[in-house]
Amino acid sequence: MTTPDNLDQRVRDSFAQIKVPDELNQATLAFIREYGEKQPAIKVQTRRTARPWLALAACLLVIATLVGGYSLWTRPTALLDIDVNPSISLEVNCFNYVIAATPLNDDAQSVLDQTPVVGKSCEAALEALAQSPALTIYSGGDALAEISVASDNEAQSNQLCDLAQDTFAPLFAQVSPTHVTFDEMQTAHGHRMGAGKYRAACLLMELDGTATFESCAEMSVSEIHSCINECQHGEGHGRHNGQGQGQGQGQGQGHGRHRQAS
Repeated sequence: MTTPDNLDQRVRDSFAQIKVPDELNQATLAFIREYGEKQPAIKVQTRRTARPWLALAACLLVIATLVGGYSLWTRPTALLDIDVNPSISLEVNCFNYVIAATPLNDDAQSVLDQTPVVGKSCEAALEALAQSPALTIYSGGDALAEISVASDNEAQSNQLCDLAQDTFAPLFAQVSPTHVTFDEMQTAHGHRMGAGKYRAACLLMELDGTATFESCAEMSVSEIHSCINECQHGEGHGRHNGQGQGQGQGQGQGHGRHRQAS
């Protein structure tokens, strides 16, 4: 027979094995604290004669609630891709907090190294990115940004698209939010780009047979759309093979333009 003391020790041992990143701990505590402050005060009367099993049942209920809440906290319900030249993918939970951030290319790695976003609300994370010098060097002028959101929750998907649109609109000539599927996003990430940039690359490859995912991954969103416009007007065909002079010039000019605009 398992005594209350033995069960209590087993629960303690089980939880002692759980390792949680510090930033996620801090964000979770902040969320619980904020949630608790919004709840009405509840007066609880206790009886001195309460039996030990009643206290144990209450503890188990609290543990079950915390475990369920932790599971909800760590489960992504949406993915948000940001493509400029850096391509960043954010995992967002049902509370609209960022629980993971993945750099899809080297420029994105530099941005995330300088701008931590994990554990922040999505609004605070996007604002931090919009204010980060590591990202704003690619803004200004005719710079474009693609925002892609994948979620089974339509309300959350719309909310994240609107939030990203409002946050990045002051920085770029155009911000294009798009709803995509998780499968499409996974395919895009396999080519080291977000889903928005991936869609633009697919269109360019239809117009220019020499364009490849590899060449497009090295280009900014603005450069890809510029090449699309040229192809649609009968110019620039054949500029995007790996050895083409036009591609190298386009990349150099694109990077210089964005950096000078900072």
